[in-house]
Amino acid sequence: MTPHPHPPARSRLVGRSPDCDLVAAGDGVSARHCRLTVTAGGLVVADLGSTNGAFVNGRRVAGPTPVRPGDRVTLAVVGSAGRMGQSLPVPRQSS
Repeated sequence: MTPHPHPPARSRLVGRSPDCDLVAAGDGVSARHCRLTVTAGGLVVADLGSTNGAFVNGRRVAGPTPVRPGDRVTLAVVGSAGRMGQSLPVPRQSS
């Protein structure tokens, strides 16, 4: 058996549904909102067609989007009057 040059991607489903790997409360969070995947290149977030979107540092995710240490992933920002959903800070790497 030949070892893989990179470990396989690990992903976690995020949403309101209790069958998600990470359950996020909030009226604006979809049942299956987004997927977080750890790849050889780092963490990637992908929206799964949620109604209210997934955001990295305030920018709506349009496709698989890299997430760096210190970035903020937010689920379900609604309108300019307020926010709904969950905000997930990405831990900074220790020096």
